[in-house]
Amino acid sequence: MQKLKIRVVVGATAAVAFALLGAAGPVMAASTSTTATTTTAMYSGGWDAAVAQAHGFQLETINGQTVSVPVTAAAKQLVSSSNSLSSSAIKPDNTVTGNCGSSTVTTIYEGSGRVKVLTSYIVRLPSVDQSWYVTLTSVGGAFLDEMNFSGLNGSTHWVGAPQTSPASTIAEQGGDAQVTFGSFAILDDGDVCFSGGPIDWW
Repeated sequence: MQKLKIRVVVGATAAVAFALLGAAGPVMAASTSTTATTTTAMYSGGWDAAVAQAHGFQLETINGQTVSVPVTAAAKQLVSSSNSLSSSAIKPDNTVTGNCGSSTVTTIYEGSGRVKVLTSYIVRLPSVDQSWYVTLTSVGGAFLDEMNFSGLNGSTHWVGAPQTSPASTIAEQGGDAQVTFGSFAILDDGDVCFSGGPIDWW
């Protein structure tokens, strides 16, 4: 599959949301004795016209705002089906939902300096793919590792294959893993949906 060329324009709403999320910190954190998932909102931050067109959508400007309008029968059906989903059916517990979805990260300390990382998202329409990274940082703030979860998708739900850090990179005193700011999924209607940067501790 040819790699998509993406033109992303981060709007004021998304930029403010990222700033607030960064300042406010995580929604919840995992203790060292339990496994917990941290979930934060995802926000629309731009449009990919080629992806929208390929899936039966057309970008239009209405009252100064870019919107993606379904023009084919399949696109209209997709939007209709998405709108009919109940919010309780698509939102996990402890979720703060933004205007295009929610994303999660979970860390599990496995001993011997190894940390397993799991990450996922739920979005309002199926996504084409994602550019998705998780950064591991020591308790003192030093960079430890960055895990690449990027790849293709074709669903409103995506769960990355778990990744485990090399034993040599993790100190037992702890640290955190955060979905890297700037990580995003591209939805069928061309919406570039950015993670709010959930963070979890081990």
